[in-house]
Amino acid sequence: MNLIHKNKDYYLNSLIKRTNLAENYTEEQVKEYVRCSQDPEYFIEKYVRINSLDHGFIPFKLRGYQKGLIKSFHENRRVVLLSPRQSGKTITAAAFILWYVFFNPDKTVAILANKAPVAREILARIVAAYETIPFFLQPGAKVLNKGSIELGNNSRIIASATSSTAIRGFSINLLMLDEFAFVDHAEDFFKSTFPTISSGEETKIFISSTPNGLNLFHKLFSQAKTGENDFVPFEITWEQVPGRDEVWKKQQLDILGDLGFRQEYGNEFLGSSNTLITGDKLRELHARIPVYEDINTVINYYPEEDHRYVCMVDVAAGKLGDYSTITVIDVTQMPYKIVYTWKCNKTRPISLSNIVVPVCVKYNNAYLVIERNSIGRAVAEECHYEHEYEYLARTAIINKRQTITAGFSKTSDPGVEVTKTVKRIGCSVLKGLIEENKIVDLTKDHIYELSNFISKADSYSAAVGKHDDLVMNLVLFSWLTTQSYFKELDNPGFIQVDDDNETPFGFMMDGHELSSEQLDDMRWLLG
Repeated sequence: MNLIHKNKDYYLNSLIKRTNLAENYTEEQVKEYVRCSQDPEYFIEKYVRINSLDHGFIPFKLRGYQKGLIKSFHENRRVVLLSPRQSGKTITAAAFILWYVFFNPDKTVAILANKAPVAREILARIVAAYETIPFFLQPGAKVLNKGSIELGNNSRIIASATSSTAIRGFSINLLMLDEFAFVDHAEDFFKSTFPTISSGEETKIFISSTPNGLNLFHKLFSQAKTGENDFVPFEITWEQVPGRDEVWKKQQLDILGDLGFRQEYGNEFLGSSNTLITGDKLRELHARIPVYEDINTVINYYPEEDHRYVCMVDVAAGKLGDYSTITVIDVTQMPYKIVYTWKCNKTRPISLSNIVVPVCVKYNNAYLVIERNSIGRAVAEECHYEHEYEYLARTAIINKRQTITAGFSKTSDPGVEVTKTVKRIGCSVLKGLIEENKIVDLTKDHIYELSNFISKADSYSAAVGKHDDLVMNLVLFSWLTTQSYFKELDNPGFIQVDDDNETPFGFMMDGHELSSEQLDDMRWLLG
């Protein structure tokens, strides 16, 4: 039971001690303090009280899986948690964070959620638990408001919505990302924030959520289970929660239906009902383990003699928004194989041809198909006029339809304009190719983008905050397969590169040199 100190001894209310108090601790209190500092489970069960809907504040008696979760938090730096609704995962994390800041001085904890009120609600739960702790265990409070707590031991907790600027300027020791599957622009946040947080040797990151489709949270949890990242996976199932039995399940099924129950309580990552590729098929897709991978490049297969390749290129502005992408596909036989991908949102269009052409040459003079909408036209023309690359797709309007043509003429243009018709046909064909396993060896990024490639009006595009640049490579390729010229791609246009006559990589006829970053991204070509 808490001791109520005189007015001067507490902060804001009679349950939170102010800082800089001179106190005399009994020998028993010192022993208890030491034990609590070493054992978060003991501290939580003995001293933390939680607000029960039916009984008010009661001692926090940890369930079996909650004890396991506390242990996982305590012993691991990075934990990704999948759980059903109302399983007690948030209050468990809140109790652990309270222990962490109480007994670890000079630490900063950031609690970020998909919405700021959700993050502040978690902080409010921590404050409510804080008020139940005896004064001899409290470090005292310097600052206490809706958005932050600062303690007398110089540890603090901040709560905010998940955004790229939420924790800018802070040195974070523990980051909690709650309901991460529901965060918009999660990829941008993660790419900008994760390297900074993970750079410390003792920093902790807890990511938790219920499922919400096949998004970044799904990717992180799935890769944690297969050992493809260094997160420790932890899963709570609906059967582990007291009071949830088959009778309860039937009641929920009547209310939510089968799909609703599977997502809300069954921990199933259901694909969106309006994705181009069905949810069942998306869940079946597995990325091939590449033979080489870096920040921009994924290689599934190196070039093989006598194989025929097609290179698809989508062009972006290179201003940290959409990505310029390259996908090379082996079309020697069915099923078609994705052998090489490259993506970057920093490379400007003026430099892109210096990357595209060497890749095409290395892959047996791959047939090059460039999306020429807006800035893409300049890249296509650069490949043709400056690099004199011969095997560049050209199109002309024949019978009112954009058609791939052989050779060069005044009526044809380099590249392909992605019109509504081209995209509609490409999407339709791509759906069949993937669902019938006629195009294989997708990369993780292809699968991720397909999982967020959804119906909008009378077309398909990336969900809000997502990208579809690699998918558009596949859409354009799928349209290409409907062209008569595609069936003739075993013509002399696909001659085998002669090693004696091969264009040396790094020496461009136009005099432009590749940047050191581009050379690093493509160092596999230098061998």
